[in-house]
Amino acid sequence: MEGLSLLLRVCLSGLRGFVKGVLGFGLLLGADAVQAALSPGDVSIIGFRSDDNDGLSFVTWVEIEAGTTLYFTDSGFFDDGTLRASEKVMSWTVPSGGISTGTVVVITCPKSENSSANIGSTSGIFDGLSASGDQLFIGTTAFPSGSSTNKPGSAYTGTLLYGLNFDTSTWAADATSSNTSDLPDSLDGTYLNLAIAEADNGEYSGLRSGLKIEEFKAAIHDADNWTTENEGSVFGALNSTSFTDVVPTSSGIDLRAFQGQEGVVVEFAAYDVEADGEIRLMLQNDDGDTAWTGTVEVAAGPEVYARFYVPGLELGKVYCFRVRDEVGKWWDAPGVKVQPFAAEMVSASPAGIELTFDSRPNHEYEVQWIPELGSDWQTVTSLTATGAETALTVPHPDPEGPTGFFRVRLK
Repeated sequence: MEGLSLLLRVCLSGLRGFVKGVLGFGLLLGADAVQAALSPGDVSIIGFRSDDNDGLSFVTWVEIEAGTTLYFTDSGFFDDGTLRASEKVMSWTVPSGGISTGTVVVITCPKSENSSANIGSTSGIFDGLSASGDQLFIGTTAFPSGSSTNKPGSAYTGTLLYGLNFDTSTWAADATSSNTSDLPDSLDGTYLNLAIAEADNGEYSGLRSGLKIEEFKAAIHDADNWTTENEGSVFGALNSTSFTDVVPTSSGIDLRAFQGQEGVVVEFAAYDVEADGEIRLMLQNDDGDTAWTGTVEVAAGPEVYARFYVPGLELGKVYCFRVRDEVGKWWDAPGVKVQPFAAEMVSASPAGIELTFDSRPNHEYEVQWIPELGSDWQTVTSLTATGAETALTVPHPDPEGPTGFFRVRLK
């Protein structure tokens, strides 16, 4: 498969430069991969308590790096997409070492006290879940808070990861009270939200072992697999058992999109490809119709990467895709956000060039050089990445030359 690259221009006349660019290749997430940025559906709320002590639980479907912070609110969204920011907010931070796919986090929220978690650390008092029904949202940046209930409300600028409504089995048309919420457009997709009938306390009570991620998600979003109880003392504590023996997903489930030098790259892993064949990627518009289709031929194997350049996509926007794998099975990939993928030239001097770039662990890269555009690229060094970011210093191939160009290529 042809490598993708980022071009960095070096100017030695000032002895120090700083250049940013975008490296165009996809990051693939399976049961054992490392993620770069969270997208809608990467976590699912699987439990809540609105009787003392309040609390919630959620499961992660990707590995999350240490220091990553998720944010929570029980405020609702108006039908114009703004937040009725009159309720509580809280944050949770991933502990040292990160967390793995299938990890269940249980957050306990005592009345008028700071919350706590079985894994990681929390910040904020979050004891306001209503026993008359409420909603919960998880996002990647802090939610606004305050006392205003007027529309339009406050803008939310982060990425919404998941929404739960336990006021009724359908989302409300608008946030007319502290207990109601419209479903934000970015969470209006398969396995990105759940609405169940009003209950004080509830929890997913289905299987937690031996399924594919997509099968776990399907089970969680089936209300028949939930146990609810209006008496907190009878309901008990939320289940902290993690999801184990998570089977790698098949084609297209772990699809990601990144801004590349030549355009937006959409890439995913196909696991246990049964036969040589064709994989098809379809971009869906807001009406669910096909707006674009691409195909790629793949060979049978335990793990195959499929990569597409999809026209018309924009950085930061969210799109919905469908994938047809080599045996004719269809997979939905809703809520895919186009992410940046960055590389930087930190410094340049006659002694060497310091570079950093986002990388995939255990994948090979080449750093190449040309003195001027149009010349033949020369490989300066090759390396295998060990983490999600790679830093290295390479000797300048032509210390006497005033300028030149480096590029980093995924082999």
